[in-house]
Amino acid sequence: MSLRYINSSLQQLAGELQKSYKQLPAPVVTASTTLFVSYFVYKIFSSTNKRPKNLPPVVPYTVPFIGHGLTMNRDPAKFIQRCKEKYGPVFEIYSYGQKLTVITGKEVVDCFRMGDEYLDFQEGLKEMLPTAHIVTISYDKLKQPEGPDFPWSKHPFVHLVRNNLKSHQIGFFQNRIMDATERGMNKDITFLPGENSTTVDASVFFQTVVARISAQVFAGEAYADNEPLIQALATFALSVFKASVVQATFPRTIADFITRRYMSVGKNIDVIMREVVPHVVDIKQKEDQFGEMEPNDFMHMMLHTPAADDHAHTPEEAAFWLKDIALASIHTTSIYLGIALHDLSDRPDIQNLLRKEMDETRERVGTLTPEVVSQMPILDSFFRESLRIGSDYVGFRHKVMKETVLQSGITLPEGSTIGLSVFDAHMDPELQEIGPNGIPLSEFDPCRFVGRKSKKSTAVGPDLLIFGVGYHSCPGRYFASVEIKYLLASIIDRYDISATTKDGKRAPNRLALVSTSPGRETFEFVPPSDVSFLLCLFREWSWWYLHSMLGSPSELNTPYSKDNRCTIYLHNLFHKSKMERD
Repeated sequence: MSLRYINSSLQQLAGELQKSYKQLPAPVVTASTTLFVSYFVYKIFSSTNKRPKNLPPVVPYTVPFIGHGLTMNRDPAKFIQRCKEKYGPVFEIYSYGQKLTVITGKEVVDCFRMGDEYLDFQEGLKEMLPTAHIVTISYDKLKQPEGPDFPWSKHPFVHLVRNNLKSHQIGFFQNRIMDATERGMNKDITFLPGENSTTVDASVFFQTVVARISAQVFAGEAYADNEPLIQALATFALSVFKASVVQATFPRTIADFITRRYMSVGKNIDVIMREVVPHVVDIKQKEDQFGEMEPNDFMHMMLHTPAADDHAHTPEEAAFWLKDIALASIHTTSIYLGIALHDLSDRPDIQNLLRKEMDETRERVGTLTPEVVSQMPILDSFFRESLRIGSDYVGFRHKVMKETVLQSGITLPEGSTIGLSVFDAHMDPELQEIGPNGIPLSEFDPCRFVGRKSKKSTAVGPDLLIFGVGYHSCPGRYFASVEIKYLLASIIDRYDISATTKDGKRAPNRLALVSTSPGRETFEFVPPSDVSFLLCLFREWSWWYLHSMLGSPSELNTPYSKDNRCTIYLHNLFHKSKMERD
C-alpha cells in the first residue's frame, strides 16, 4: 500500500465531502478530514491482529479508514456477492472507520427472528442514525426521549400508528391523501408556458409531495397549504441523515461542532413548533372547556396518548413528536416511491400495463381512490417486486447485545454491529419463489406476484423482509403502501416517465449510510401518446375548437377534463397558441 495511493484516496474523500456538504467551508472539510483520518489510522495500527476462532472472516482492505467504502459504493450487489462466494454467508467489512458484520442469505431471516436481548435494532439504528443526539445539540428547548427508560414498546408514535393505521383504517384518511396528492401534482410538477414536457428533480419532488400528505394526515387538514411546515417536514429527514454521516465519520467533538455550526436541524424543529403548537393548544383548550373530543389527526391523538412514563403529553410535547413522524414516514416513503419510479423510467411497457389496469378499474368502479388503487393486483405486484429488488444491500443494522451463535456456527461477539443484506436474501431461490412467468429473480417481473393472494406488498415473511418480520414488522407499512401506490397511479395517469441518463436506462440505486436510495438522476414527465389518450385529445380539442369559434375562451374547460393527461397537454398547447397569437 503506497503513500501515494493513500493520499489520492484522502483527496477523493475530501472532495466527496465537499460536494455533499456545500455549505461547509473548504478549510473545515480539509482540516476535519486530516484529523479524523489520523485518528482512525492510529486506531487501525494500534489494534491487535489476533482473532478468536468462529468469528466472521474479515475481508481484507488496503486503504486505512476508507476500507471497502469506495469499492462497495461502486457496485454494492457485486461486492457482496463476491465476498459471499469467497468468505461465506457471514463476513466482516470495514468502511469509513466502522466495522460491520454482513449477514446474507437464509441467515438474514434467522437474525430477524432473534429477540432484542440478542440483536437490538433500535441500538443499531441509534449508532447509524443518532437522531436524539443530533436533536439535542441542535435544539435545547425540549429533550428528545431516549435510553433504557424509554423502551420501544412505549414509544407513543409507534403506539399511535399500530392502533390507527391498520389496513382497514386507511379509508379515514383517503380524502386527505387525494387532496394532498392533487396539490402536489399542481405545485411540485411545473411546466414552462407552451411546453408539454418537464424535468423533475427526484430528490426534491419525492420528499415534498410525501410531506404534503404527512402534513394533512399527521398535523391536520388545516395545514394543506402551509408551505413553511411542509418544507420543514420534507427537509428534516434529509438534514438528519447528512448530520448522521458527519457523526459516523468524525470524532465526536469535531462532529458536534460541524453539526451545531453548519448542519443543525434546529430551524426545522422551530418551524414545526411555531406552526403546530397553537393548533394543539386550541384542541386542548376546547377539550378542557367542553370535554374530550374524537380526534381526527395525529397531533390530537398524541394528546390522548400517554408518554413512556405515563404522564399526559403537553401541547408542546405532542407537537415535538411531529419531527419523528416526519423522519419515520416521509424519508422511507419517498425512497421507495423514488425507486419504484426509477423502475418505471425505462419500461414503457410496464407503464402501459398499469394504465390499462387503471382504465379497466375506473370503468368498473369509477373514481380511483387510494382504497380502490390499493386493490389493483398488477400495481400491487409491481410495487412488491420493486420493494424486493430495491431492498437494502447492507441495511437493518442491529447491535449484538450478547454473544450470539448463528446456525452456520459463526459467533457474533457482544458489542459488534451487524448489517442484514435483505437484497441478497430476496435473490435467494431457497427463500423466494420464481413465480409463474419463469423470469429469473435477478430480473424485474412486474407480474411475479399476480394471483398469489398471500404475496401482497404488505405481507411480510422470509420472501419479503423490507418491512421486517414478526413483532418488529413496520407498523406503518399499510399506510405507506397505499400512499406510494396512489402516488404512482396519479403520476403515470398523467405522464409518461422516462430516464434522463445518457443511455436512457434506469438510474442505478445508490448507497446512503449503507442503506439503499434511488439514484439522483432526474426524470422527464410528458403526457403519454397511447390510443386512449389520442381519442380523448380529439374529444377535448373538438370541444375547445367549437367554443373558440363561438367566442374565444380564456381558459380550457371541457366536460372531458377528468382525464388529467389530456387536460395537462391541452392546457399547455392552448397557452402556447395563445402566446403565439399575442
